[in-house]
Formats: sequence, structure tokens, C-alpha cells
Amino acid sequence: MVRRAGMLLAWTAVSWLWAPPALALVVSDVAKEFICSCGCNKMLTDCDMQCGDQLRGVIAAKITERWDKPRIMELLIRNYGEKLLAAPTKSGFNLTAWLTPFAAILAGGVMISLAVGEWVARRRAAQRARLARPVTVEAEYLKRVDAELKHFD
Repeated sequence: MVRRAGMLLAWTAVSWLWAPPALALVVSDVAKEFICSCGCNKMLTDCDMQCGDQLRGVIAAKITERWDKPRIMELLIRNYGEKLLAAPTKSGFNLTAWLTPFAAILAGGVMISLAVGEWVARRRAAQRARLARPVTVEAEYLKRVDAELKHFD
């Protein structure tokens, strides 16, 4: 019984070592993090120009050498610069690229709500002023209304 358990354990270890990993790294996993370096501004996965093929070839070569994704990304950033990244890093000055759109939307929302509040306040004040003023009717019109009311009696 112990021998069978040992053989089963050995077989599991061998099959695990020889089996390809379930989540193997492919070129598109790394390439989706970059744009092409030729200036076409396409994602590296979509670029069909020679420069895109060259960069994907570098990525494929590093994958066959069993490099992991962060190491390949570091190599490409070191060789080509951060301008190759599809999204800026979330540190240092690049953090403003992440925060500025949200800050602008928030500031715009505050300004719009203040403007709408001011418009509503002005309209309500105008309505209150219109309702507060006394209605003056000319005496001549009052006599005419009285005459017409007597005519109906």
C-alpha cells in the first residue's frame, strides 16, 4: 500500500514537471501593455508593420528563454523608454496622467452644480418678486367689470 502511494506521488510529480503550465505566457500577454515604436500609435498586438513584428519577436525570444512578464517589460522599457507603454506608470510625474482626468471631471461637476444652483436661485427669487408685488387694476376696468356683471343679473 505504501509502495502504491509512493508510486502515485512520483507519477504526480513527474506529470506535473513535464506538463505545460496552465497559464503559459504568450506574446500577446506582454504585447498588450505596449504601443508600437514606429509612431503609428497602434497597440503592439495590432500593429502589422515591421517594427511591430520586430518588437513581438523580441518578446517571443524572451518568452522562449523563460523570462517572466515583469522582466520582459522592464527590458523593453529600459531599451525603448516609457513612451512605449500603452498606459503611463502609476508613480512620479506620470501619476498626474492618471489623476488629472478624474480631477477635471470632478471640478467640472462642481462648477456645473454651482451654476445650476445659481440659476435656480435666481429664478425662484424672480418668481417670489413677481408674486409679492401687488396687482393694480385700473378703476376704469373695474367699472366695466361691474357693469357687465350687473348685465348678467
